[in-house]
Amino acid sequence: MRGDDPDAVLQLFQVCAPGMIPVADECVRVLWLDENGLVLDQMGLIDPTVLRFEGLVGHFSTYSIVAVAVPEPTSLSLLILGAAALLRRRHR
Repeated sequence: MRGDDPDAVLQLFQVCAPGMIPVADECVRVLWLDENGLVLDQMGLIDPTVLRFEGLVGHFSTYSIVAVAVPEPTSLSLLILGAAALLRRRHR
């Protein structure tokens, strides 16, 4: 996330712990959904059709999500680390 101020710096949000409700400007909940919009178990064997990011923000800003393709086996933490590295490199 980057604030609207021209000098605003990039801010990354943590992924909320399982079962945690997003707190303003602290974490983002990632939901894995099937083709019918039903929530999937992230540790299950079914790949999601849609990823939904839910967060609670306290101000208007510019938000971006970066997807990174990684070799199997993938993990959510590896995906997040790759996205964070791309964002840092892109906004330097």
